[in-house]
Amino acid sequence: MPVSSELNVMKVPYIMKQLSFIVFLILICTFNLIALVYGAYAEEPKQIPTASTQNESEAYKYYQLGTEALDIENYSKAILYYSNSLDFDSFNSLVYYERALAYEYIGELDRAIFDLTSAIEIDNFFDDAYFNRGIVREKKGEFSKAIKDYTAAIDINPKDPWYFFKRAYVKRNFGDYKGAIEDYNQSIKLSPNLYNAYNNLSWLYSTCLDSKYRDGDKALSLAQKSVELKREGSTLDTLAAAHAELGNFDMAVKIQEEVLTFINKADEPDLYMSASTKLSHYKSKLPWREQ
Repeated sequence: MPVSSELNVMKVPYIMKQLSFIVFLILICTFNLIALVYGAYAEEPKQIPTASTQNESEAYKYYQLGTEALDIENYSKAILYYSNSLDFDSFNSLVYYERALAYEYIGELDRAIFDLTSAIEIDNFFDDAYFNRGIVREKKGEFSKAIKDYTAAIDINPKDPWYFFKRAYVKRNFGDYKGAIEDYNQSIKLSPNLYNAYNNLSWLYSTCLDSKYRDGDKALSLAQKSVELKREGSTLDTLAAAHAELGNFDMAVKIQEEVLTFINKADEPDLYMSASTKLSHYKSKLPWREQ
């Protein structure tokens, strides 16, 4: 057997192995090149903002401008910016809420209610939206609706003393004295330094038309606490009424005369007249009754 023929038989598998390895390397390089090219193209769209991203960016920009305008009490500009924000994102409850505040400040109460209702429809657990809608409805004289909104806010967040305070105020005006007393007490329990709650509860105990709810001793104690927390015309006015309810008319007169020093007659003629009328009652040894 010729040696050459024997050698050729041995070289074929070796050459084939070399060729196979070269082809394998070529394939690997080709696949890597394809992967690099594809990766470059695949990542490129991530760097291009989508329409949705652009809308969110514009919505946030106008929201910030609206908040800045609201902070400096430029309400018309705030409304414009919030409206622009909603053009880009109409499902942001916070934008509706803050635009409602601007509407409320300029007296557009129906528009404020519409925006607060929109905020609530987007976020059913937005307690501040219920609370502020209650305030607007109270301003409109819609007391039963206001109570429902304050109650909804309390159901969501029963730890806010102002929710109970505002509901108590409306309940008192609505003639629900028992409910008002309960809410004022809860407000005080949640915030022991909330002088307004002491003051309003004392006023109810002193001046309530229904004698069943008048209590001079409680009224005096609450009024003294209120004055301790904040000595001003309104708290002294309540303290005078508490003394008058207990028959301490000389003290009531003295305190009511001090009340008049807190009131500018020229700027607040109605308030001055009211305080003066109470003073006349006390001088005549008559307690004050809520009008």
